[in-house]
Amino acid sequence: MSVNLCGWCGAPLPVAAPRCPFCGAEPREGPARDVGPEPISFAQPLWLDGQEELASRLAPRAAGARPVVVMDAVDDELAKMSAWLVAETIWMTTDLPATAVAFHQRGVVTSPPSMDFEWFAPMIRKVGAPAAILWGRAPADGEWHLRVPTDGSERSFWGSLAECSEAIAAWLVERGLARRIERPAWWTPLPGPAPAERATAMWFLRQQILAREHLVKLDAASRSYFLDQTLSLAEKHPAEVHTLLARASLRCEEASGGVTADWKSRAARLRP
Repeated sequence: MSVNLCGWCGAPLPVAAPRCPFCGAEPREGPARDVGPEPISFAQPLWLDGQEELASRLAPRAAGARPVVVMDAVDDELAKMSAWLVAETIWMTTDLPATAVAFHQRGVVTSPPSMDFEWFAPMIRKVGAPAAILWGRAPADGEWHLRVPTDGSERSFWGSLAECSEAIAAWLVERGLARRIERPAWWTPLPGPAPAERATAMWFLRQQILAREHLVKLDAASRSYFLDQTLSLAEKHPAEVHTLLARASLRCEEASGGVTADWKSRAARLRP
């Protein structure tokens, strides 16, 4: 039996729907599509893991606000964190929720095979109906594409990660999809101090979170190394975000029961 489906993501639609509320494409008739890997959503900056009260104080969001969903398409493990860094900029500078998405299939966090929106679209409806969809890649020269589902419009951005992040946030505000909020003085916009080390620590923390949720396997030696390196970042490059990263890493390790007195002591001495 045929049903009215989105032409891109395959979401079932009301018969009279002019376009999909998930990805903005026009409907078509046909069989339901295979949605591929499972999306894993991170609805706030990684360093706020387990800190819901702090998150609500930093950037209050309207109830039911639709997020901008951020995805990347790069092979390099550390460059993959570009989606999390862009989402963090949007989250910290506007009132729009920003959700970074990873893709999980058979115990592996996988990368999209291309920048083609058709690959991303089938997963979007599992994340929810977003206010905007952002996908791209950002090692040295960034290429990002932004789609607004309500009217199907698209905009492209090129430049460094810092340039693209600010330009994307500004465009969302100009379109009326978000409002600017006053960011805390301690939060440093990209690139900030030690950007490569920060991206590495974020990747470590993401792996710890995924392991805690039983989505990837992480042995004790890897968990210890990740925590040690994240603490070292905060010690060598004092910054509030680095301290929050280190303490989030410590909480993940505490959940596994592997925290030593030395790690607790090092975390306690970090810049508050």
